[in-house]
Amino acid sequence: MRLENVTAELRPRTDWEGADLGMAMVRRDFWRCWLIWWLAMALPGIGLAWGLSGNPMLALFLFWWIKPMGSRLVLFQISRRLFGESPTWRAIWREVPRAWVRRFFHRFVWARLSPWQPVTMAVEDLEGLRGKAFRQRCGQIARRGDNVVMWLYLLGDLVAVWLGFVILLMVVLFIPEGQEGGWMMTLETWNPDQPFDIPPVILQTVSVCMAAAISLCDLFVTGAGFGVYLNNRSWLEGWDVELGLKRIAARLSQNLAT
Repeated sequence: MRLENVTAELRPRTDWEGADLGMAMVRRDFWRCWLIWWLAMALPGIGLAWGLSGNPMLALFLFWWIKPMGSRLVLFQISRRLFGESPTWRAIWREVPRAWVRRFFHRFVWARLSPWQPVTMAVEDLEGLRGKAFRQRCGQIARRGDNVVMWLYLLGDLVAVWLGFVILLMVVLFIPEGQEGGWMMTLETWNPDQPFDIPPVILQTVSVCMAAAISLCDLFVTGAGFGVYLNNRSWLEGWDVELGLKRIAARLSQNLAT
C-alpha cells in the first residue's frame, strides 16, 4: 500500500465526514460499482427467484441476507481505486467466486447481523486478518465512529424499503396508457377481507423493486463503511503526517539534486 498514490485526501476527519468520503468514492465510479454489485448478485438472485418462485418474499429476504457478496466486490473496486489502481474486468470476475464462498460461515451466519460489518469487512478483506488478530483489530478500528456505522447500517435498510416503494410507484405510474388493464385486474382480484392473501404478481413486482433499491443503498453503505475505516486508520496511524513527511523528503531530495 503506497500512500503517495492515493486519489483522495487522507486526513483525520469527523466520523460523518469519513462516511461522506466513502460515499464520494462510490459516486465517482457509480455505474461501475453498481454493475460490479450485480455481477456478484445476479446469479444467486436468479437462482432464488427461480427456486422460490412461489414465495417471492422469502426469496427477497434471502437476497437481502446474501447482499455482502455484492458489498465485497464494491469494496474491492473502491479500495483499489483509492490507491491509484483500476481493476480490470478480468480481475473483478476472478473475485466473484471468492465473494460467494470466502469465509461463508462467518460472513453469512455468525456476523451477518453485526452493525459493524461495513467496517469490519474492510479489516477482513484488505488486511487479511483472521482469528484473534482479526477480533483485536476490529475492536481497535471500530472504537471510533461506532455510532455512525450503526446508524448507517440501520438507515441503509430503512431507506432501501422507502426507495423500493418509490420505484414501485414509478413503475405503476409509467405503465403506458391503455396497457394498465392487467395490473388493474390483478388489483381487483385482491380480496380486502383477506389483506395478507396478496396476488403473486404484486409480490413479484414488489420483490424486484426492493431488490433494485437494496442494490442502490448497499453501494453507499459499503462506501460509507470504508470511509469510516479509512478515517479511523488516519487517526490511529497518522497517515496525513506520513504523507507530509514524504512530501518534505521529496522536496529536499530535489533541492539537493539541483
